[in-house]
Amino acid sequence: MYRRILAALVACTAVLAHLIVLVPRFSAVLWAVTGAGAVAAILLGTRWHRPAKRLPWWFAAGAVGAMAVGDCAFALDAERGTAWGVVAEVAYLAMFPLLTGSLILLTGASVVLHDRSRLLGELMFVCAVSLVVWVFLISPALRAEGAQSGMALFLVGDLVVLIVTARLLIAARGSWSLALMVAGACGFLVGDGAWAVRGIAGLGWDTGGPAELAYLAFYASWGAAALHPSMRDLTRPVGSRPTRLPGRSMVLLVVSLLLPSVTLFVQSTSGRLVDGQLIAVVSALLYLLVFTQLLDAIGRYRQAVARERGLRQACASLVAAADRAEVTAALTAAAGAVFPGGTSYASAFAPLGSGAQEHTVRTVPVDGLPEEVRQQLGEHTEAVVAALVLAPDAVLPVPRQRDSVPPPRSADALQWCVAADPRVLAVAHDAIEVLAGQAALALERIALTDAINRRDTERYLRTVVRQTADVVLIVDPDERVRYASPSMRRVLGVEPPVSGFLRDVAHPDDHGQIAHTLERAAQAHDSGDVLDVWHLRRSDGTRATVEVSFRDLRHDRMVRGYVLTLHDITERRAREAEATRRALQGLPADQNRQSANRKFTGR
Repeated sequence: MYRRILAALVACTAVLAHLIVLVPRFSAVLWAVTGAGAVAAILLGTRWHRPAKRLPWWFAAGAVGAMAVGDCAFALDAERGTAWGVVAEVAYLAMFPLLTGSLILLTGASVVLHDRSRLLGELMFVCAVSLVVWVFLISPALRAEGAQSGMALFLVGDLVVLIVTARLLIAARGSWSLALMVAGACGFLVGDGAWAVRGIAGLGWDTGGPAELAYLAFYASWGAAALHPSMRDLTRPVGSRPTRLPGRSMVLLVVSLLLPSVTLFVQSTSGRLVDGQLIAVVSALLYLLVFTQLLDAIGRYRQAVARERGLRQACASLVAAADRAEVTAALTAAAGAVFPGGTSYASAFAPLGSGAQEHTVRTVPVDGLPEEVRQQLGEHTEAVVAALVLAPDAVLPVPRQRDSVPPPRSADALQWCVAADPRVLAVAHDAIEVLAGQAALALERIALTDAINRRDTERYLRTVVRQTADVVLIVDPDERVRYASPSMRRVLGVEPPVSGFLRDVAHPDDHGQIAHTLERAAQAHDSGDVLDVWHLRRSDGTRATVEVSFRDLRHDRMVRGYVLTLHDITERRAREAEATRRALQGLPADQNRQSANRKFTGR
């Protein structure tokens, strides 16, 4: 779609170029059509691509429209001195404030230009030096003094536009939209340069001459720049970085501010204040640039305060978090404070993978992440992956003591994946690393708190069930027995295992029963208790029949494992068997069996 519109724009520009050169008497109509087409292209591109900030492009459309009005009025002012000439001057003068506003907004903190302090300093120095060169070198050599200041104003304005667009193109490194804007600025400068040369030489403007094609290039280039998709990057927000102003920059800033005053003083003492209008405009421009730097400093301060406030709130939420879900919710909310307003980003969490660099914060392609994470991150191409686990050198080596709480296992850790524009991620990398470190501390605290609570709960449970007849076992998911009640010694005749496995409790011949119960438990999940009967061999060779209640509490924050209750039903089964035997003695079948035994055994 864009290529078709661009091809139509190029074709229309070629047709207009031929008409402007071949039919100069209709130049007013042709400039009106050219200006209207460029304004429509800028507004269409703004509506089509939906940049983060539309006001700069609206200012650009206004500047192009003012220039088109000026060109039409200039073409109608054939006799040079009619009312159309006044309209042209007013339109041209109105164009530069609109164009300046557009450039100031386009050079704000974005993914293209993180900080414009250096650019503003360069512009101030160029404006001040251009003023000195014009006043002391060029102006004395000119004959048409009445046109000196007006020519200088237009040329300085064109030079500022060219420097700003070229500086943005260097920062963007290959943006087609900015390349087209630079081409248009060059055409603008060439056209005004040709007008200034003919004016100084005392020649009138050549209507329909080749110099008018330079202005046509300005209209077409700026219209095409707004239609290109890369125009979205010019105003895409990014967090501002700290500004460093070296001593050389400060000296240039002071010199740039003093040069207009010195120039005015020197020219006024000579008795001929010829360039007062130019000096006033350049001074106003310098003060506007200084005011812009002040606004940038205030904006960076506000962004820093907002970011710090968001980070403090996130850290407070992480300190108050009681489980993993609250930690992930706090990080998701904190992402809004890390990135500037209007930034498109996505956040996702995944289990921590294995690797030597798990604790680092790194930028990876989204295609290399797991499928479920890629779906949550959407259309983004790069993401910052931060492992929510402390680095090995962040943990002090503490001697392991008896009854000490073991550290949380890395298998329980998470990794935080944040996706956004790569240039925005580069600025927010440090803030994400800080949040990841705070989240790792929060998860470490939660894990240690749970471990301490489990230890205290096990002590309480051990005290309560010490005299209980049933055997209570707490088993980790890897079948390691974390706790066994003392009644195991009486029921099974074995000592409670210390960090042993569940299969160590039973005789090797009985492992099949345990495997069968575990398989049933895996199929049941959280549906409830799994009841089964085990026939376990005691240490003295006798058999113990136990009724097993198997409960899956792996998701319980206080248990994190399986709870097994073994109820000894050996005597009950023996009594039931004896009652059944006695009940069968009075039946005919039992009498026949006894008669057959006496017949064959003689007893």
